[in-house]
Amino acid sequence: MIYLLLLIVFITCLSIVLLILKAIYFKSPIKRLDDFNSPELQSGENKSVKGKKKILKENYGLIGDKFINIFALSKIKNKLNVSLQKANILFKAEEMIFAIFISSISLFLVALIFTANILVSLVFGGGTILFYKVYIDAMVQKRMNKFDEQLPSTVDMIITSLKAGFSFVNSIDIISKDMPAPISEEFGLVLKEVKLGLPMEKALNNLMNRMPSEDLELVVIATSIQMQTGGNLSEILNNISETIRERILLKREVKTLTAQGRASGTILIFLPIVLGIVLTLINPSYMKVLITNTKGLILLIIVVINEIIGFLLIKKLTDVKL
Repeated sequence: MIYLLLLIVFITCLSIVLLILKAIYFKSPIKRLDDFNSPELQSGENKSVKGKKKILKENYGLIGDKFINIFALSKIKNKLNVSLQKANILFKAEEMIFAIFISSISLFLVALIFTANILVSLVFGGGTILFYKVYIDAMVQKRMNKFDEQLPSTVDMIITSLKAGFSFVNSIDIISKDMPAPISEEFGLVLKEVKLGLPMEKALNNLMNRMPSEDLELVVIATSIQMQTGGNLSEILNNISETIRERILLKREVKTLTAQGRASGTILIFLPIVLGIVLTLINPSYMKVLITNTKGLILLIIVVINEIIGFLLIKKLTDVKL
């Protein structure tokens, strides 16, 4: 049994190392576009170095791609690709799915070895999948919120640049260099797409697909209409900037008013877990009944389901759409 445990730990550590290597060698979209447009690549120079890096980068993804084809996970792959792009997590969907599978199976087997209970092991295995989903969703939401906060300042910078005589493309170039991430990354990608021959309207629509924000939609629509019909873009964007700022102030006010409800939901989730850990440390035999006894397992499952339902209800009540 000890050898099986060591094998599981080895597989898990190997997956983590491969993911770290992937993170080191995987380039951002802007960097990849730079390489695509670089003189070295166009002239065919330095192919051996690029070839070695390409082999190192693609081996892990190839395993994940075969894994997806075997288990017919194409739909999940497409949805995950969108989420990873929005979160700016520099992994392909097939790599992430394979990593989730390895982690889930490893924790399932470790739990099975230590508890000898299939239900508890399934909870650990399924919890790993849930953890990855919650983490990716949280990263997406965090990046979206940061993008929305930076958008008014970005619009003001575009207005200032236009009034100073710069073109709209030059304004985007200034944003990509002077603004912090994530908005500099996204507008930098827009600029690279335009340099590669994509129309500005299409590049802005791609930005809107990557960052589905209602505030950004106002900016993109106004800019697209102005490019087609003409007009004073700086004046239009000035009105939009004021609207965006008012929306942000309203969102912050709503967030403050619903803070108590959100705190209650967080406590509702973590308090039973913390109490369970404390009671297990104080009196292990007292909590062992919930795992070893069938009735205890049923009660534990009912408690977990009720906790999840309660958390979702509180989240629904406190999630005010504007």
